[in-house]
Amino acid sequence: MSETETDGYSREKGFFKIPCSRTAFMTGVGSGLVIGLAHFMFTSRVKRSADVSVLSFGFITLGAWCVCRYDRARKRLQQKKIKENLQHGIKLEKVNNVTVVDSESGST
Repeated sequence: MSETETDGYSREKGFFKIPCSRTAFMTGVGSGLVIGLAHFMFTSRVKRSADVSVLSFGFITLGAWCVCRYDRARKRLQQKKIKENLQHGIKLEKVNNVTVVDSESGST
């Protein structure tokens, strides 16, 4: 593995090429901005509102990234199971010499 590659992603690809990073980042930025502005509108405290905005950005970005990666892993596992089941079904079909009937034409 070269110096620029970590976990299958090269540094030249950039941050937004990593799966789920762009959506998590954009979700965090938008929600952090809204939460910070809402906090400022209710309290009129600039520094505290900026702190709330940055903290909410960090937590929401991390949470969105974790949820997205979990969903990706779950979908990948489902696809793998479906692929294995299809391959197993094809093997059974070849072993049993089962002919598949086409429902539209009615022929074998």
